[in-house]
Amino acid sequence: MEIWQIAALDCNEDRDAARNKVGAMLAFLAGYVIGDKHLETRGVPEPLRAPLLELRRRYSTRPGEADIRLIQELGLFDYLSRRLSICGNPQDCLAQALAAKAAGAERLMLTVSLACDPVRTVELFGEHVLPKL
Repeated sequence: MEIWQIAALDCNEDRDAARNKVGAMLAFLAGYVIGDKHLETRGVPEPLRAPLLELRRRYSTRPGEADIRLIQELGLFDYLSRRLSICGNPQDCLAQALAAKAAGAERLMLTVSLACDPVRTVELFGEHVLPKL
């Protein structure tokens, strides 16, 4: 059985810009992909289950700065970004992609729809990350 890793991608020379922008996608993915049922069987650590349920309760589908602030307020950014995204500068993205590969991922399915600069994201990822995978 082939193992897939599905992730939001934002690769940018400015690490902080990429991480801030991917927050909107993380809020959506956490609310609708991880969901609110069987968090323990989905591998969610116990201390993060209540914050994830609170995220789902408070999340709105309107995009904006509120999403990243909510994820940060609930202490979920690091966990969600490791689990649901590849983001940061090209070196960060390479390290994250290699970690996914080391964990058993055989294919990556990436979305760049909300990236800071989708075209630049694909260029940077293609130039700096893919050749090293």
